[in-house]
Amino acid sequence: MTTLNSYQLAQEFVDFLMTFHAATKRPSSLSEQVNAGSRSFNVLFTLKHHPNHDLTMSQLADDLQMPKQQLTKLVNSLEENGMVCRIHNPTNRRLVSVHITPSGTQLVDDSLKEVVQTIIPELEIFSEEEKTELHNSITTLNRLMEKANYKRW
Repeated sequence: MTTLNSYQLAQEFVDFLMTFHAATKRPSSLSEQVNAGSRSFNVLFTLKHHPNHDLTMSQLADDLQMPKQQLTKLVNSLEENGMVCRIHNPTNRRLVSVHITPSGTQLVDDSLKEVVQTIIPELEIFSEEEKTELHNSITTLNRLMEKANYKRW
C-alpha cells in the first residue's frame, strides 16, 4: 500500500471539494440575492443551524470568518428583505443579536431542496453498486471529517 503524504491528501481533498462545488452550483430560481452558496445564504444557513440561536453580530462574523463591516451590509440587506431581524440586548445596547425569520428559514429549506432536486437526475448515471459505493464513501468522509474536528460548530 502506498503511503500518502499529508500534502497529497490535502490536495486530493481540495480537488474533491472543487468538483463537489461545481456539481452543486446551480442557478437558484428562489431568489436573485440569496442563492445557495452566496454569502447571504451562508449567513442564513448559519443562523438556522447554529446550536446557539442567539448569535451576536461579532459571533456571527467570527463563525463566518468575515469582517464585521461586510457582515453588517449583508445583514442590512437580509433585514430589508425580511429574512433576519436584529434584537438589541436590553442590558447592553451595543450587543446586537441576529435571528433568522420564518421567511429566512423557508428560503434556506427551499434552496437546499432545490439543490437536492438538481442533483438527483445526475445520480441516475450510476449503477446501484456505484450508488452504494458513493453512499459508503460519503458516510466514511463524514465520519473522518468529524474525527478531524471539521464539525459545523
